Amino acid sequence: RDIQEEDGGKPGITYDTKPHTVTVTVRDNGEGRLLTSAKYDEKDDLEIVNTYTAAGTIVLEAKKAENARLGDNTFTFKIAGYDNYTDDQTVKQGETATFTSIGYELEDAGKTFTYVIKEIKGDKTYIEYDETPRTVTVTVSNNGEGGLIATADYGTAGKAEFKNTYTA
Repeated sequence: RDIQEEDGGKPGITYDTKPHTVTVTVRDNGEGRLLTSAKYDEKDDLEIVNTYTAAGTIVLEAKKAENARLGDNTFTFKIAGYDNYTDDQTVKQGETATFTSIGYELEDAGKTFTYVIKEIKGDKTYIEYDETPRTVTVTVSNNGEGGLIATADYGTAGKAEFKNTYTA
């Protein structure tokens, strides 16, 4: 006879649905009783191994504050942080830089990661660039259904906004 676990369909779980052969031996103990023993795939114990995995992503952003006096100039932001993650994005005034998605795995659940966003100073002498780095903290949690929830905390400002000043 075979025993086989059914796939429970829960997200994030890979079920061990391999059939396992059970051999039951019945013997007479000679004292009026029958004794039984079982072997599972020719072993004494049956082991069914399920695995759980979870993953998640987050997309961080930086905004270039609107200032019509800055015209059509472009501004570049650089982000750096956990696991050597870096990305550069270029935008115009009033636009939001959307950085490349950052991925997390199950072992990241319960941890906090720090990223720093900076504006790369340009070559326009009539612009005073905002050179203050912004720190973003990402907290990762496991939702128990195969997904990780990554939450960004941009600090008291609530976002990473950079304001440049036009100087003449």
